[in-house]
Amino acid sequence: DLMPYSRAKAPQGHEAMTDFTSPDDLSVGTSGEVNVEWLNFDSNNPRFVPGNQPSFSDKADVIRALYAEAELRELIQSIAANGYIGIEPMIVMLEGDRFTVLEGNRRLAAVMCLRDHRLAADAQIAVPEMSQTARESLERINVYRVAKREDAQEIIGFKHINGPRPWDAFAKARFA
Repeated sequence: DLMPYSRAKAPQGHEAMTDFTSPDDLSVGTSGEVNVEWLNFDSNNPRFVPGNQPSFSDKADVIRALYAEAELRELIQSIAANGYIGIEPMIVMLEGDRFTVLEGNRRLAAVMCLRDHRLAADAQIAVPEMSQTARESLERINVYRVAKREDAQEIIGFKHINGPRPWDAFAKARFA
């Protein structure tokens, strides 16, 4: 099924979103829709050059870095026009009381900009108008939880080394 997961009934292997009162409620090895507020950027993202990494205490700095390096403008335009479609879950691991997004940091940056126009302005990004339906699609995001970073390496490697969304040569080398 290519539609976003239903809020009323989750498919086999997925958990109903209404059951989540905290990030820890999503079991390892399952996916489900979680509150965007529970998601953090990955400070070990291979896209960021050591010594020139953004300040991860400043979301706008991370978003500016992704905007400069990762073609974020097109993604923001697409989500604004169509809403967020959670076909491919972000891959996350629990760190403390929040999820770190191991795969999907560009999507997270786009969603954050579209949800918070002040954050987008701080990152020096103009955001387009959105319909109410598109805006509502930004509240909960489909994620797949892994226990540790290594559990996500195979899918991330495929996607960004030789898959549909390749990184630049430096990011590939950092990942390897």
